[in-house]
Amino acid sequence: MATARINNTKHIGAAIGHTASITPDVHAIPFPPLKLRKNGKLCPSTAPKPAYSSMHFGLSTKYYCHFTSPIRRYPDLQIHRIIKDKLRGRLEREGKTEHYKEILEDVARQSSVCERRADEAERESDKLKKAEYMSYHIGEEFEGIISGVTGCGFYVELPNTVEGLVHVNTLRDDYYTFDQDAYELIGDVTHKVFALGQKVRVRVADADTMLKTVDFVLAEEQEW
Repeated sequence: MATARINNTKHIGAAIGHTASITPDVHAIPFPPLKLRKNGKLCPSTAPKPAYSSMHFGLSTKYYCHFTSPIRRYPDLQIHRIIKDKLRGRLEREGKTEHYKEILEDVARQSSVCERRADEAERESDKLKKAEYMSYHIGEEFEGIISGVTGCGFYVELPNTVEGLVHVNTLRDDYYTFDQDAYELIGDVTHKVFALGQKVRVRVADADTMLKTVDFVLAEEQEW
């Protein structure tokens, strides 16, 4: 499932009634609870819809269409064809209304499948090329921002958008516990914290082009 990152956390906070002081050194991060699920499904307005998606999440309308100009996707082309037929009177005169009723559900389904496939191919290609690029920088150190925290470690994003994992097993100075509510790794003895948006310096430990992954370890010189 793809995810679209929300980078302006200040505006999002204001939208949900939360205000906070944002300091200049806070990096724009993909805050996990506020990730948008990019899982839209194309369907003709006459097709049955699940109860939870009976209306457009932003427009609050049951019937709507979305297309771009210039045409970039097949659904855009299909909508342009329908609009053109309507403006020229062909929908009623040439019986194209029934034609579209017959084909649109299959067209929408096929378009959704192909769009998801294309998105997945794009993501995998990006991961591959980033891993390939970082394979030439093994042992080098970079400044980065913690962009994700899990029980197995934390992800660091570099200024060049490459993201890699610092595995918890490489943090040998303490035993770290994952705080799922705060998205933090906390040292049991030292109480050292690794949190979203925190600046860290990492060294490239490995880059696997087969798995399309990049592994980091913390650089030895760190200020806490």
